Amino acid sequence: MKIGFILAIFLLCSAVYGASPLVDPRIPDGESLRYRIIKGDEISYSTQEIFQEDNGSERMYSIFTKSDTQEENLLLNRFGLVPFKSSVVNRLNGAEYSSETIVQKMPEFSSDYIAIIGFEDLVHVLRGFPFMKDKELKMVIIGQKQDDEMFSMDIRYQKLEIIKIDGVSYKTHKLELVPQMPGFLKIIGGLFPKTYFWYSTESPHILIRHEGSAGFGGDKQTIELVDSTW
Repeated sequence: MKIGFILAIFLLCSAVYGASPLVDPRIPDGESLRYRIIKGDEISYSTQEIFQEDNGSERMYSIFTKSDTQEENLLLNRFGLVPFKSSVVNRLNGAEYSSETIVQKMPEFSSDYIAIIGFEDLVHVLRGFPFMKDKELKMVIIGQKQDDEMFSMDIRYQKLEIIKIDGVSYKTHKLELVPQMPGFLKIIGGLFPKTYFWYSTESPHILIRHEGSAGFGGDKQTIELVDSTW
C-alpha cells in the first residue's frame, strides 16, 4: 500500500538568513558517509551523500539519506544552514508514505535560534554549530512560535571528548539537546531520553555519534559513523 501527500509551508514574513548563528562547515562536494543504527538488539545501516548545488542565486547543500525504512532529500542554504526543502519517504509495515515541505519564506528569528523543518534535519544543521565553551542555542521548528512557553529545545555545548568506535579514536565536540518546559510540565520533559551529538573537531564537522531519541517521542537509538569518503 502506498500513500502519498505533499505538505507545503508558506510563511508570510521576510526571508532572513543573516540571523542564523550557524556557519558553513564547508562540506566537500560528493561527501559520502555510512552509519550504523542501533535500537535495542536491532542493528541497521544508513548512507548519506551530500552535493553542492545552486538554486537560483542561493548556494545549497543537497543531502540524500537512505535507510531500510526512510529516504530523505534535504536542501540547506549554505549561508546559515537554513532548511529550504525536505522530501521524505517512509516505509513501515508494508506501507509507504511520502511528504514534501517547501519553505517559501522564512520568518525572522533571533540570532540565537536554529530553525529546522523536522527533527531528522538536526544532525545536519548542527554541523554548523559555533563550537565553543558554554555556547547555547535555541531550536525552533519552522511554523512554531519563537517564544513558545509550553515547549522548546536548547542545544548546549558540553565539552571536547575523545570517543572510540570500532577501535578508531575521534576527537569530538559534544552537544546536548535539552527540553525546556514550565514547572508543571517538567515531569514530562524528564521522560525524554538524554540526547547527545558528537561532531569531529575539524571542518567539515562530521557527525561521529548520536545518542537519544529518533525523533519527538521516538525510540532511543545510537548512530555511529562506520565509513566516510569524498
